Amino acid sequence: MTELPGSGAVLFTGRVSAGSHPWLAEHRVHGRVLVPGTALVELAAWVGAELGAPVVDELVVKAPVVLDDDDALVLQVLVEREDESGARGITVHSRPVSAVAAHPAEWSEHMSAVLSPVDADASEPDSWTAGPGVPVPLDGLYERLADFGLDYGPLFRGLRSVEQDGRTVVGRVEMDEAHKDAAGFVLHPALFDAALHAIAATAERDADADDVQLPFSWTGVRLHRPADGAVRVLIRQLSPRSYRLRLTTPDGELIVSVEELTVAEVTAQQIAAAG
Repeated sequence: MTELPGSGAVLFTGRVSAGSHPWLAEHRVHGRVLVPGTALVELAAWVGAELGAPVVDELVVKAPVVLDDDDALVLQVLVEREDESGARGITVHSRPVSAVAAHPAEWSEHMSAVLSPVDADASEPDSWTAGPGVPVPLDGLYERLADFGLDYGPLFRGLRSVEQDGRTVVGRVEMDEAHKDAAGFVLHPALFDAALHAIAATAERDADADDVQLPFSWTGVRLHRPADGAVRVLIRQLSPRSYRLRLTTPDGELIVSVEELTVAEVTAQQIAAAG
């Protein structure tokens, strides 16, 4: 982290690769390793917490972060100076490590967001629950998703059960014992991503379609407490492509709330171009 003199802005730098973060290799879309959108959300929330603005008011994914198997990406997270309300804009850019020294490459912008401080006068996110629903069979779910281009490794295959009651879906998600410590994360992106698979488990899909739906924009994201290896997810469909989310502990304590998540269709050609 570096404060930029005279501007009030702060720059975070780092690197990411499938070698340094091998769990990322278990998240492939149309054959390419993608940093899950949940990782960008967790990153933004973590940066915001460091700077006293932990609420992710609005986050838009502009281009996926695609990793090559034999190269790393340099990341730059630029946080603007705070405005009168304490809100700060944030962007995430990357470029390949191999291109930095000899032939500098253009920076690719992946995400922009607005971070805000916690409003002491704001009301808690609406508390809603779901009663018993109709169990949704999960046999063969991940094999079907792989056929559509979403290939998840064991760490991401955490969805254990799903029930549906109209537009409301309830899921149970667990990480395996080897990753339950999840050191360094408030909410491990793989656990967060697996919670979203409850949407895929209940969505109707054209078998001939060649696109996949990925998280595109997030509104009103609040991380309330760290998560261990098990969560309960409640999902309310707001429109054909938008959802409200609540992740809780098995005992009902709130972990993360999302006012609205919007998904977008991404084709194999777009993934290839992003790489």
